[in-house]
This record gives sequence, C-alpha cells and structure tokens, in this order.
Amino acid sequence: MRLHRLPVTRRPAAVRDGELDAALVRALPDEPGAAPGPALLPLWSDPLYAALPEGHPLAAEPEPRLDRLAGLPLRLTAREDNPPFPSLVTGAFGAAGVRPVPGPPFSDLQATLTAIGTAREPSWTLFYEARGLPRIPRVAVRPLAGLTVATSLAVRPGPAPRHLLGALRAVG
Repeated sequence: MRLHRLPVTRRPAAVRDGELDAALVRALPDEPGAAPGPALLPLWSDPLYAALPEGHPLAAEPEPRLDRLAGLPLRLTAREDNPPFPSLVTGAFGAAGVRPVPGPPFSDLQATLTAIGTAREPSWTLFYEARGLPRIPRVAVRPLAGLTVATSLAVRPGPAPRHLLGALRAVG
C-alpha cells in the first residue's frame, strides 16, 4: 500500500480512472456533467463544530442549532477550496429552513478562529475535527446539534472492495 495526498476535488476522479484503488472522502464535490463517480462505502461520521466568540450568548449553549446561529454572519470556506463542504453546509441550512448570513471570508481554520476571537463584530464558522479541537483565546467551540459529516471509502464499483471492508469490520 502506498499513500498519496491529493486535493479533495481530485480523489473521486483518481479512483474512477484507476489512478488510485481507493480514497477517503468526506463528501463528493458537485461536478455537473462529470462521469459517474466511484462507489462510496460509509466508514464513520464526525461531528461538525461551531466556533463563535466566547462572549456571545449562543456560546453558552452546549450544542447550538443552525436555526439559532443563522442570524450571525458565517465565515464559510470557499467552494473552490473544498467543494463538498459548502454544499454540505448549505444543504444543512436548507434542511433547517434557514439561510446563513454571509460573513467575512474564511482563509484557513487557525486564522479564521483568531479573527472570530478578536473581531469587533461577532461571526462564526463551522468545521470538522481533523487534528484535535483547536483552543483559541476568546473562541468557544461547540458541537452542532445533530450535524455530522460522513467519511467514506471511495472505490471502483464491484464486489471485491465490499467483501474486503466486510472482512475488516468482522476482524476489528
């Protein structure tokens, strides 16, 4: 087995085209007119977290809901940086029956969290844990009520990957 790092937008096509045998994906990007994608075998789900100013009233809620956060400007990663994530977020807002208020730009997680903790006007962002939950002064990090992001194994269609995954689940 050899590990490769590819941008999230390249992983599904690399599996589909045989460049990779499999890839971990959190969601597939929207690609109108693209060839059919790989099969997705669900592996696990991670909670989504909200980061907001610790002095904001919603920071006192142990699991804030999107419908309550919708009035606060949202710093959302750009679609070109991570296409599946904004689609997931806008879909979750739609399911909650609300639309987010666009906020200042999202640059990277560390810089965005620092800006949330130091800005004069409150705003918030949401993210999934990748390397532990960040600790930033004046920023509260809370799990969002009922929101998760699924991680799947993208594979070319066929029975072999499903059998392998089933065997691995049986062992561990």
